[in-house]
Amino acid sequence: MKKLLPLIYFVFISGLTAQLDERIVRMDAIEDSSGGVHIFYRKSDVWYPSDDIIRTLPIRYLNAQTREDTLLLDPATTNKHYHTVQFFDNDPWKYITGGAFGDKPDKVFIHKFDGSIIEYPGHICKVFVDNISNLTYANIIDTLAQTYKLIHSTDRGITWTDISDAPEFRMLNVCPFRESIFGYNDNGGIIESENRGNNSFQISFTECWDNSARIFYDNTRGTVAASCLIDGKCHFEFLPVDYDLFTDVYTGYEKDLMFACAPGEKYGQRIFVGLKNILYTCGASVDSLFYIEPIESLPKGINGLFRPSYADDIFYFSSNYFIMRNNGEKLDTLLALNGNQSHHYFPLKKGNSWFYDCYLYNSGNSEDIIFYQKKLQVTDDSVLINGYIWSKIAEYSHNSIFLIYRRVDKNGKIFDYKDNAPSLFLDMRAAAYDSVVGAYSSRYFCEEETFLNFNNYSNVEKDLFSTGTCGNTEYKFLNGIGPTFTGSYNPFSTLTVTLRGAYINGVVYGDTNITSVKEPEITPENFSLSEAYPNPFNPSTKLDYSVPEYSLVTAELFDIKGEKIRTLLNENKAPGRYSVVVEMGNYVSGVYIIKLSAGKQYITRKIILLK
Repeated sequence: MKKLLPLIYFVFISGLTAQLDERIVRMDAIEDSSGGVHIFYRKSDVWYPSDDIIRTLPIRYLNAQTREDTLLLDPATTNKHYHTVQFFDNDPWKYITGGAFGDKPDKVFIHKFDGSIIEYPGHICKVFVDNISNLTYANIIDTLAQTYKLIHSTDRGITWTDISDAPEFRMLNVCPFRESIFGYNDNGGIIESENRGNNSFQISFTECWDNSARIFYDNTRGTVAASCLIDGKCHFEFLPVDYDLFTDVYTGYEKDLMFACAPGEKYGQRIFVGLKNILYTCGASVDSLFYIEPIESLPKGINGLFRPSYADDIFYFSSNYFIMRNNGEKLDTLLALNGNQSHHYFPLKKGNSWFYDCYLYNSGNSEDIIFYQKKLQVTDDSVLINGYIWSKIAEYSHNSIFLIYRRVDKNGKIFDYKDNAPSLFLDMRAAAYDSVVGAYSSRYFCEEETFLNFNNYSNVEKDLFSTGTCGNTEYKFLNGIGPTFTGSYNPFSTLTVTLRGAYINGVVYGDTNITSVKEPEITPENFSLSEAYPNPFNPSTKLDYSVPEYSLVTAELFDIKGEKIRTLLNENKAPGRYSVVVEMGNYVSGVYIIKLSAGKQYITRKIILLK
């Protein structure tokens, strides 16, 4: 029988909360005896949900072969918070769960294999299944005695026996090949029991381990790997079985890592790691030296990872919005979550405005700095082009104006319309460590997602960065506000554009007062001529007109019979808005015609002189 391969899940750090698109926050997987892969995941719309929140989330089952996505367990209907789910015989329908009752915080339960439930006093319960020795282990905290209990079952959860020899033992994982149970104690060190919990000894004295630590055992190489976070950085320790203590330590990455352990002839029996969007293999060599080697770059950030045993180059992984299979040659999307928030990163409603401070630095001279300000304003949000609604954005800077046509689709992709065709500008569905294609076919990497407070408005800001041969470009967008920063970096100069204030949907954020921008008239789109005012008139009236391009403009006066009386205007005009005044003090009362021509176009208006 094939062994149950472990998958370490991603747990977001508890902290600030904001409503977002639903994201995958935990993924587990098993491989059945036929090589079929079964994936179990939870999703949440809370920013960095705590472990207490994750326990209350429904557990969904995704069949990797058929891609059928079904609900497995729902805490809302069972009144149970599921801390762990484990499987017998690698069968997705033979599971055992452990957790707490929703209305009994001082009670934990074990949902036994026969369907009944055992209650214990306590508030934490971890369950591990050893499919090789057919042992099941559970770990609870006795809230009355304030001690930890380690219990096990030899009949798949029907009956349980207390095997605790150390009341401080917190279970982290089970290694069936060594008949070992790994955990940690109050001192933060790692404990191992090599005889199924009958006694234990300490193998690491690093004071950093907690309930989020991960431990795996490499059976072929005889190496135990452990990982946790210390001050926001990932900490590794590796223990070759010939040694008494962990000897190889690596600390340095600033983000959490995902672990998968599986055999494979191509890479050997190794520990596999996902860091941001890079897949690594790592471990301890024969002479106990730590190594970590990149083997593949993926287009999505990795927050869950599973490595089946039957192939060298197949991995299953989850990102914020996707569950995918990488077979070494291509990526298959098994699940994609629908989003409804990504288009809010650029709210293109008419009247919305953004105000920026801009600094242009000369790379050769640190004192050569040019400061200016600019403003973006949506002047129209209903321009129909090729069947799509676009927004017209006026960019004011240096006393000039530049027009941009832009739209955001329901998936958060921002498009520009230029050269008579739409082009992709940025993809705001990119989550942390995702790689996406943007403007000019450049590849943008989502450096991070942070929770930003901008003038008492708090939400998620995305930072996208592109590296090019001629320089680098950076964009930051705040959900609900829009673009907050643009950076352009090249060997000769650096330009930074930082949001100082915004007017969004009728609300002012920050400082919207800018002094170095004088808004010129927006270039007209069409040739037009207004009605005369006043009309009737005596002795003069005025008509306003606009020209969209450089043209020879003529204005002529005719009587009611169509005979030309005189030429009022005959000048070359730049694009803009103008007016023409008609003086008729020496003419008799009556109806007259004004004809305005620009190029091959002309417009006529009727005027009435009434004395």
